[in-house]
Amino acid sequence: MTADMNEHSAVGPDHQLPASAPARPRHKVRRVILWSLSLLVLAVVFVLVLHHHEDAQKAAAAAAARVKTGITVTSTTAQKGDIGVYLNAIGTVTPVYTASITSQVNGMVLAVQFKEGQRVEKGDSLVDIDPRPYRATLLQAQGALQRDENLLAKLRWTWNAIATRGRAKRLPSKSWMTRKSLCSRTRAR
Repeated sequence: MTADMNEHSAVGPDHQLPASAPARPRHKVRRVILWSLSLLVLAVVFVLVLHHHEDAQKAAAAAAARVKTGITVTSTTAQKGDIGVYLNAIGTVTPVYTASITSQVNGMVLAVQFKEGQRVEKGDSLVDIDPRPYRATLLQAQGALQRDENLLAKLRWTWNAIATRGRAKRLPSKSWMTRKSLCSRTRAR
């Protein structure tokens, strides 16, 4: 074969590549083993990642299921009596009846006599209000009443004094101011 090539080829035998040696079967076996191991490692990594992803999805679904469930509520027939079961939980209680409370007087609140949710009856004292401003107003009104009663007593005494002297006939009966002025004129004499 080399002789045929030399005859037809323009290149001399010293410039030609040496004939390649037949491929060794050992290198092919090594390559197949390396590729197989690489594919096996990739498959194991893929399975581990897929398994971890499924576990994460299951954990997220379980957490979401716990959040969605909330508190279980049951119902039963109402009975009269004490309730001995208490449940501590977060929630909202809506009353059947509500009442608005307005004060009859204004003032500074000294003490609150009830707790939220406590039952109260009509006439129960709910708050204590500072009584000092009301005492002061009462004393002022009592003083004004006493002054007016004294003035009335003085005027009655004056009227009786004029009547007993016989001058009551001369008093005009239509106007108090006229009587008063007449009394003051009588005193002046």
